[in-house]
Amino acid sequence: MNILLVRTKAGIEYAEHIRNHIRACGVNCLISDIDSTKEVISRKGLTPGNTLIHSRTTGPNTNGKFAELESCGFTVINPPATLFLTSNKYRSQVHAKENGIPVAETHKVKKNDTRFVQKLLKKHKSVVLKPIYSQGQGIY
Repeated sequence: MNILLVRTKAGIEYAEHIRNHIRACGVNCLISDIDSTKEVISRKGLTPGNTLIHSRTTGPNTNGKFAELESCGFTVINPPATLFLTSNKYRSQVHAKENGIPVAETHKVKKNDTRFVQKLLKKHKSVVLKPIYSQGQGIY
């Protein structure tokens, strides 16, 4: 059995940490970024029957690539349909609300729309601003 960790562009150190733990359990583990995944699969002779793909990255340009791997028979954890929903904070919030899960009042705000933010601050006194897609950049 093989596990292919598909990492973020900057996530090599963390992926190596995970790979070392998996290898310590006696399982072959490889690392790739999304753009090199097909090449690694081909070069290492990975097949749907001998490989599990673990997605450690997501975003508008990666989900389709994971869906393509899934359509070739690979098992992808986390599946593209889940990544599509969970990689977008606003979409996740809407889904939760539609399914009866309590969520905070949420608004889409354009990054430089200070007037709308000021209006929200008058109403709530404090707010949390987050990008729709995680960027690992903290507060802007």
